[in-house]
Amino acid sequence: MKRTFDADGDSKRYDIYDDGVYDPQNTHNEALGREINDQQRIVERASNSIESDNSDEKQLVIHRSGYVYSPAMMLHAHPASDYAPDAKDEPLHPEVPERISKIHSVLDKGGCLERMKKIPIREATMNEVMKVHDPGMWDGLERLHAFLPETLIKKTVFLEKFYSLYVNQHSAKAARLSCGGVIELCDAVASRRIRNGFAIVRPPGHHAEPDASMGFCFYNNVAVAVRFLQQKYGKAKDNTRCERILILDWDVHHGNGTQKAFYDDPNVLLISIHRYDGGKFYPCGTAGDYTQCGAGEGLGKNINIPWSEGKKNDGDYIAAFQRIVMPIAIEFSPDIVLISAGFDAAEGDELGECFVTPAGYGHMTDMLSSLADGRLIVALEGGYNLDAISRSALHVTEVLLGDPPEVLEPDTVCGVSAHRVLKMVERQQSNYWKCMEKPDHEPEEGEDDGIDSYSLARLFASHRIEHIAKRFNLLRWPTGEKEPYDAGQVLSTPAILEAKSIILFAHDMGNLRMGSWENNIFEPDVHLMKIVDDSSRVLDWAQKAGYEFIDVGVIGEHPTRTKPKVKGDSAAQALEKVQKEQARNLLLLTWDNIITMLTQGREDPVKVILMGMGSACDAILNLIAERKVDNVVGVVQIPGYDALPSTSGNWEPKRKWYYRHSQVFVPYDHTAFQGAEDGVVTAKRFGKLIRSDQKFAVQVLSHEFEKITDFIESKMPPTQTGSTLVSTNDTPMVSVT
Repeated sequence: MKRTFDADGDSKRYDIYDDGVYDPQNTHNEALGREINDQQRIVERASNSIESDNSDEKQLVIHRSGYVYSPAMMLHAHPASDYAPDAKDEPLHPEVPERISKIHSVLDKGGCLERMKKIPIREATMNEVMKVHDPGMWDGLERLHAFLPETLIKKTVFLEKFYSLYVNQHSAKAARLSCGGVIELCDAVASRRIRNGFAIVRPPGHHAEPDASMGFCFYNNVAVAVRFLQQKYGKAKDNTRCERILILDWDVHHGNGTQKAFYDDPNVLLISIHRYDGGKFYPCGTAGDYTQCGAGEGLGKNINIPWSEGKKNDGDYIAAFQRIVMPIAIEFSPDIVLISAGFDAAEGDELGECFVTPAGYGHMTDMLSSLADGRLIVALEGGYNLDAISRSALHVTEVLLGDPPEVLEPDTVCGVSAHRVLKMVERQQSNYWKCMEKPDHEPEEGEDDGIDSYSLARLFASHRIEHIAKRFNLLRWPTGEKEPYDAGQVLSTPAILEAKSIILFAHDMGNLRMGSWENNIFEPDVHLMKIVDDSSRVLDWAQKAGYEFIDVGVIGEHPTRTKPKVKGDSAAQALEKVQKEQARNLLLLTWDNIITMLTQGREDPVKVILMGMGSACDAILNLIAERKVDNVVGVVQIPGYDALPSTSGNWEPKRKWYYRHSQVFVPYDHTAFQGAEDGVVTAKRFGKLIRSDQKFAVQVLSHEFEKITDFIESKMPPTQTGSTLVSTNDTPMVSVT
């Protein structure tokens, strides 16, 4: 049976059969044709239902929520899909047409569509698109319909390699509909015909920059819609005014295109929560860093919350909302809010590798609904797991309709790595927003100029000389640095030169406690500041057990007053790189000048246990990579919440060796265990992971201490060689020169 339809106003007629969609120029695959048929019937049914409910009271808001959708946007598909029989089972590209049809079907089955007003969709015009994009972008996309499918496949090979795009003969139409759909929904919300709405559109838009399409995106749908709102409603004298506009982008990828479009606009506040991974996560580069805050009159209106790694969950995102997004949004006081709603941070999305649940998205939507008198537009961006995006979209839509969000899991908390990122963002944004107060202990710019100051590294080193070295009668070894305190510190037992077995213990030189927790809120207090040194327990046990040991204290997260500048990185990131390199070099220096010296000329090589704690774990693994470690019989690592150091691809056979000889004790809620089946991480590149039921590195050390010492003794029984086993505060420290 054959019938025809025009795709929401398209002058070109499409013949639709029960077994497929046929275009006069190109035969599309049958599966997609049946999908579009089904979607068209749903759309027609929903439209008829809405029309029957509509009364003559056009000025009243009859429907709280609305949506835009057209199955014609599904015509944009990978050009090679017609030539891949198994494309439905093995998609040629993650941005598949079924992304929107799946969401639409789930909303329909969930009873949402019948409670919403369907806003008629239209195509964006060239003049509308050019309010954000260069004319060449429009012209280039419009010419695609003239190419043969074989030519488009060749073009796609180039575009995928350099711009992460594919094109077919219908890409231009789909892009116009996607962009125009968001415009129409914004118009309906701004004019108060509906309170809020969901734009179920594709292709997505937030990567499209003013002069370049990229990242699955042709036109920046949200950016073009915001320019439309500014022009039509920016100076309105009634309650339709949309002068101050908030864009919240929770897609797992940074919205680089949206940022470029509004970087100097004082009336558009863009907040993006995304994976950054030091600039290595798509779209890569430094544009997504927290230091990118806007320019000119728009300074302070661009806020990036850049996660340092994947595996972020509800607790991390809710904390970002509670600590940064909502306080700043309330201070900004927007007239209307748009969400660039990518669902690729959802649990199950392989590209995002995060664990945000549908309930988490619902709670974020609920918080944003409290702004701008409820005027809220949700525009679909990314998200490539069909089940994950449809479930997440359903919860978001239910909240738009006024239903309460589902209760979050009781153990929903912010992780340590996310907390660190949020602290950096809070500190950065305190320069622009009153709600982001700068901590009392942080000086104003230039306040300490001309005043003598001493690095925390020097204070920690002095503490260890005064207390640790004297207590255990240790020698201090030179580090080869002009300022040894800034590089770290090497101590050892006096009888180290006679040792047959050695524990090389590397750890942070100390930790600084700067206040206390009250009602889950950390309050800095100068009177409660103290140094915490958890290394003494290990040293005390090693000495009493008769082990000779080398104690290497590295500088972790305690920056000095001098901030090295590295192009492309923030000062904090640059400092972290320098400290990591210093720790690595210090451990290599220790190995070369002590362990190697002891091994030379001996028939029975010195046996060594390597033990790392905190930020020194990376240096331990680097030592294994850079040096011959045949005499190392075991490795113990306690990384805390730091990223797990791992062996790289070219490590064979050391990767297998590391797994067999190591025990890595990790907090129970470390991100490494998120998404792991039964909480077990099988990747050998991390070493043999042992999941502690404790949280922090100090607690893990204390709770797992017996297991750690049993492991060391099983690998290397203690052999007393004459070290002073009695602690004393009167024995002078000896310095090796």
